[in-house]
Amino acid sequence: MAATTRAVWDHPRRAGGLVPLLGYAAVLGIAPERLLPTSALTPSDVTEGTTEIPARSELQVVQRLVDLGGPRVSGFELGAHYGLSTYGVLGFAISTSRTLQEAIDVGLRFLDLSFAFATPEPTLDGDRVRLVVPVPSGLPDHLAHLLADRDLSAIARLIDESTGGVVELAIDRTGRSITFGAAWLAAPMPRSDPAARARCEAACLDAVSRRRSRTGAAQTVRAGITRHLAVGAPAGLVAAESGWSERTLRRRLAEAGTSYRELLDEVRSSLAEEFLAIGALTVGDIAVRLGYAESASFIHAYRRWTGRSPRAVDVDALGSTDPSKV
Repeated sequence: MAATTRAVWDHPRRAGGLVPLLGYAAVLGIAPERLLPTSALTPSDVTEGTTEIPARSELQVVQRLVDLGGPRVSGFELGAHYGLSTYGVLGFAISTSRTLQEAIDVGLRFLDLSFAFATPEPTLDGDRVRLVVPVPSGLPDHLAHLLADRDLSAIARLIDESTGGVVELAIDRTGRSITFGAAWLAAPMPRSDPAARARCEAACLDAVSRRRSRTGAAQTVRAGITRHLAVGAPAGLVAAESGWSERTLRRRLAEAGTSYRELLDEVRSSLAEEFLAIGALTVGDIAVRLGYAESASFIHAYRRWTGRSPRAVDVDALGSTDPSKV
């Protein structure tokens, strides 16, 4: 029997990616909270900036949007709500790149940190770059085409926002492609900051590698920890949410070669690097988001993980980014 392969989009993602969906629903006159019941998410899960969800939870929200909005729902209009700040540390890595070529490269390398359901395909045709967004596989047709339209529009906005709107883009909605002059690949980005970009890229690499390394029970528990960080993510609470006793949770993690403490530290340290790289939060704010009662406890833990003290990097790459939505 052939092994079952997981779809390329089937990986955990940040719940903050639902913010544009809820915002677009509001434009259509749909109360945002009406999109959430089927995915067992709360508004605080979406805006907290730490919660991880399965891709299928996002799909449930998209389906709910289609059910409530009907023919008014446009993937192209939805994609226009995905700005740089939507992507957190990946958005900062893109915006602080030296050139558009570098920005595209980092975006493709860390696609797991975006909310795309298919891998964009860039090609060079003479003096023009063509970026095609394929229809994702493994999804119902109506959702696959809607999400391909959304991703095309979102990519166009990312390019426009990160370059200051100077690149003339030709958008082919029928062929789902974006083309622009190849000379723009070497053009300097207006918010280029090599030091900040390196810090953000390192945080992206850490986040992607840790997410990809966890499967099964470890992945389930890891996601549960992100949901309950604000209250310290006690093991009993995370276990109950998964329908296990705390003893069963610890046994399953031991079988997976890890422990609850290891996963809790992993989630906290990875998020800490992201928040510090972005630089929009104080050390005290980060401590609260990670579930520490006081800054001193976070600083002590960070020194234990890294051997150094936490220091937020002063990055203003996204202008008026709202830290509550990072």
